[in-house]
Parts: sequence; structure tokens; C-alpha cells
Amino acid sequence: MSKETEEKVKKLRNPKITETQKSILEKMGLKPSKKVLDKLKGKKLYKYNTHRQKITGKKKYDYFEITEIGHSDENIFKFKNLIKWDIKNYDFQEKSREEGTDEQIKWQKKRGEEEISERYLAKDYNKLYMPGDWFRALELTTFGRGDKRKLVYGHLESAQSYVYIQILENIQDEIDKVYPYIYARPYGVSMFEDIEGSKYSRMTDTEKRAAGKEKELEKVEKKLQSLWEKIEVDVELSIEDYSGYTFRKYSDKPLYDHLDFFIIGGLDAAENITFKTFFRDFYERIQPVEVLDIIIKELTEKYTKVILDTNEPIQTKKLKKIMKDLKFDK
Repeated sequence: MSKETEEKVKKLRNPKITETQKSILEKMGLKPSKKVLDKLKGKKLYKYNTHRQKITGKKKYDYFEITEIGHSDENIFKFKNLIKWDIKNYDFQEKSREEGTDEQIKWQKKRGEEEISERYLAKDYNKLYMPGDWFRALELTTFGRGDKRKLVYGHLESAQSYVYIQILENIQDEIDKVYPYIYARPYGVSMFEDIEGSKYSRMTDTEKRAAGKEKELEKVEKKLQSLWEKIEVDVELSIEDYSGYTFRKYSDKPLYDHLDFFIIGGLDAAENITFKTFFRDFYERIQPVEVLDIIIKELTEKYTKVILDTNEPIQTKKLKKIMKDLKFDK
């Protein structure tokens, strides 16, 4: 998409500044224009969002607002606790996956493909799902006079999801050190025709160049994929004693650019937390996040050793040379 087209699309999506936006910019002493609003960043954007939160959120609920797509217009305060909200999200995702594979199988058969996907059957809810949702709120920092609050950019996630993802990312980082690579061609979409001539799209395959170590890299990555379920079970067993606790992972970035993780240990904690009194409920059962960091470290080391047991890390000088030799295909 050209810059000219992007500008046209942007104007069509939101051609004018709203009265709310105009009011906030004027309060900040800025010119109330779309151009000024689009260029806000850093501390100014943080200040703008603080003002905005006071308008869009509800003071009695600490201005708490889920900002994830699909939840932004939802009345989260009607749910008795986080479990009720989580079950609704889980059921929706499971139904979508089931319907998605049914549709995929239908098209595979229509195109006459040899390999047909296995039908996915929705599973019953039996543990905290909560894969991660963005939220904003104005957290109370002082009590009594002044009612001072600070804007919080948060990520609400289950301990199972948080620990599992951190482990996979850490292992991938270790693999990348041993097998540095670049993509031989950009990631994109190609158009294909089915047997009836109808068009359908598919993401193009990506080829990794790893200085002659492509087969070894592929083997290692497949080994990691084969261990996904085993790692997930290991994580579940490691955190089961922390089901009733919460954890907060503070960002090390400046306040105006921070994102803190608000981690729910399990069903026991989720049952006793409501969006109406989120911060109070959350801090009543909080534990040091280092508890989870230890689990992440131990399981990362355990599975990295399993996956890279016969591979020695590449020396720094050799690594630099490999990265220099890697080039995109033209």
C-alpha cells in the first residue's frame, strides 16, 4: 500500500477529530486538530490517555477498561468474578476453533487435497484460560485528600500462559544463538486457484538461511514443537501450588511507555477477583513475581538442554562472520 493510499484510508476511518478528543487537547494546551493528535507520543500521549481514561472509565471502578479488540465495548462489571468472564472467552475461542477446522476440512475436500486436517472438538473448561488481555486503568496511589492516581497500561494473564510463553521465548533465544538465521524472502500472501477456479489465499512458506545449518535448525525447531505439550504439563504442575495467588511483573521502561503484567495464579485467585474492585482484590493475594521467574529459569534450562544437548554455542567471532555472510536472495 502506497503512502498516498494509507493517508486516504486513515481519513476514511476517522476523518474528523471528536469533541472528546478536542476537549482533551485543549485542556493540555494543544491545538485541537487531527494532525496534532496523530503525532502525540511519549509523555504527551501518556498525559492524553490519562485524561481520556477519566472520561471513558468509571471512577468507582478505578476507571478500569479492557482495551483488547472484541472486549472494548463489553460490560465487564456484570461478571461475578474473573472466572465467569474467562469461561465466556474460553467457550467463544473453542467454538471458533471447532468451526474453523470444519471450514478448513470442507475446503480441503473441495480442492481434492490428499491430506485432510483432523476435526477439532471443543474442550470443556477445566483450568484458568486467560491468554492475555490489554487494559487501562487509573490506579489509586494515595488515599484520602487529593485522590491521586496514575495511568496503568496492564496485561491481564494467567500464570500458566505467562510462564509457558516466557519459557518458549527463552528457548527460542538459545536456539537463535546456536543457529543464527535470516529469512531468504519476505513473509507474504500468495494467491492460488482451487479446482473450480475460485481464488483463495495462503501465507507463503518462509525459507530460513542459517549459513549451511538449515537442516540442523529445522530439526531442532521440530524437536521444540514436539515438546510443546510436555512443557505445558510441566508448567501446570510447577504452578499448581500458586493457584490462589497473584503476581505483578513491573516494566523497566519509563512510566509513559510501560506495560505491567498482572498475573493470576489460577482458579482459586480468579474466583475471588472482580473487575469492580480489581486492584484491591489483586493486591490482597499478591506474591513476589520472582517465584515464577525461578520456575521459568529452571524449565528453560531443562528443555534447552534436551533440545540442544549435542550442540555447542557458536563463538562470538564465528557468529559475527555467519551473520555477515547471510544475505537475502534477490
